[in-house]
Amino acid sequence: MEGCADEYWQQAREMVERELREEQAKQPPIE
Repeated sequence: MEGCADEYWQQAREMVERELREEQAKQPPIE
């Protein structure tokens, strides 16, 4: 069960990071 949860969270985190990179590519970072 824990292994499945780890795999699920890993996939979810990869999707989120991919979306974040796409958002950052669209617009320059504001600082």
